[in-house]
Amino acid sequence: MGQIISFHKTAHGYSHIQRNQPCEDASASFCDENGRYYIAVVSDGHGQARSFRSAVGSKVAVDVTVDCLKETAEGILGTPEDESIFYRELLESPRDRILRIRQLTDTILSRWYAGIQSDYETNPPTPEELGEFSEYYADSKRIPEIYGTTLIAALRLPKCLILLHQGDGRCDVFYEDGSVDQPIPWDERCQGNKATSLCEESAYEAIRHCVIDLDQTPVIACYLGSDGVE
Repeated sequence: MGQIISFHKTAHGYSHIQRNQPCEDASASFCDENGRYYIAVVSDGHGQARSFRSAVGSKVAVDVTVDCLKETAEGILGTPEDESIFYRELLESPRDRILRIRQLTDTILSRWYAGIQSDYETNPPTPEELGEFSEYYADSKRIPEIYGTTLIAALRLPKCLILLHQGDGRCDVFYEDGSVDQPIPWDERCQGNKATSLCEESAYEAIRHCVIDLDQTPVIACYLGSDGVE
C-alpha cells in the first residue's frame, strides 16, 4: 500500500482548562508491522454533568474498537481465500456488507458495555460524583449515560477503507484526484450541542458506516476529528 502512516493526538481543550474540567476525549491509532492494515479511532466523551465518567467511557470505546478492528483485519487477511470472500461480500453485495458491518459494530458495543459495567462495579460512583443525579441513576438502565461518548473509526485494508461513526465529529476523506468529502451519512439528530451516543439503546442501529473501494476511488488520506476540532 506504499508509504502510509497512522497517528493520533488528544488535546485538553482550552475551555475545559478554564472551567477546570478534565479532557473527556480519547484517540488511538495502529499500523500493522507488515503494512497490511491501518487503524485510527476517536471518541468524544460527553461534557454534560450527568456523564461524569465520560472520560472513562471514551477510553474504553477507543480500546475495544482498536481491538475489534485488529481482530477483523487479522481474520480477513488470514488467507487469500478469506480476503477474497470478504472483499466480494463487502464491495459487491449490499446485504452482505450490512451484515458484516453490523457484526463488527455489535461486537464493539457489546465490549464497550462490558467495559463500563466492569468499571461501575469495581469503582462505584461516590455520593459526591452522583450529586444531584443520585435519584436519576437509581434507575439502573440509565447507568450507561454516566459513560456517554461518541465514536469515529477507520480501518484501511489493502482494497478498501471501512469507516464507522456514532454521534458527532467529522471524518474527512482526501482522494487521489484532489477532492475531499465527508462520505459517512450524517445523523440529523446531531445538531449544535446535541449528539447521539454509544450509551443510547438505539446505538446498535444508529452507527453509520461507509465502505470505499480503493481500486475504484483511490484515497490518499483520512482524517477523524471530534466536534472540538471540527
